[in-house]
Amino acid sequence: MLAQIWIGSTQETDIVSRIEKIARDAKLPAVAVHVVSQDGAIFSHAFGTHQWNGDTMASLKDKWHLGSCTKAFTAMEIGYLVDSNRLKFETTVKEAFKNESIHESLAAVTLRDLLAHRAGLEANYSWRTLAPPDASLSDRRGKIVRHILAQPVDAEKMGSYSYSNAGYFLAGEIAASNTGKPIEELMERTFKRLGVEKFGFGQMGIADPWPHQGIVPLDPSKGEFDNDEVVRSAGGVHMPITEWGK
Repeated sequence: MLAQIWIGSTQETDIVSRIEKIARDAKLPAVAVHVVSQDGAIFSHAFGTHQWNGDTMASLKDKWHLGSCTKAFTAMEIGYLVDSNRLKFETTVKEAFKNESIHESLAAVTLRDLLAHRAGLEANYSWRTLAPPDASLSDRRGKIVRHILAQPVDAEKMGSYSYSNAGYFLAGEIAASNTGKPIEELMERTFKRLGVEKFGFGQMGIADPWPHQGIVPLDPSKGEFDNDEVVRSAGGVHMPITEWGK
């Protein structure tokens, strides 16, 4: 788990005790905290161990799985494309994918709708079932794009907030289609603008905090426990907490 807190004036000892209690009560193996003000970082600390009841202490140098916080970078990159007149927030799915067959209920959905989780799309798909990992990443993403475009949207959800990784996947692919660059390369461009130097995509290694199921550590060398690589625009970045604070 990672946390990022903006505060005015809270004593450091109070922060430490509060975070330790949160971690203890929630049975979290490790927590990284980075407190920033408008003037920059004022407190950073890592608590716990890489594995539940393990020996390797968590540190500020560790990379942490950002999960859906990755979406902020996808949205920011799309914002840059809007600012440079490459896209508009009102760009529709039909305009973005001119050469694809699109279900009529999805055609008028805008980039703004996708980014705001108001497009009526499914929350998730079985990504590896739709596009088995034996194909190239580009081909897999293209296959999933075509599948989503062919599906009707949920009319009752359209226009209302309904969280959707599929929506951010599609938004990322609109950016990729517009620029001819994969979403990873576009996010790297955003990281550079922000001054983020240490980051990675996909599952972390055994030298960083492990994923857990409850309090059971899941050895990253023995399975894939991160989001599938096709949906990195919705949740596939890791970095140290101090980099995330930038």
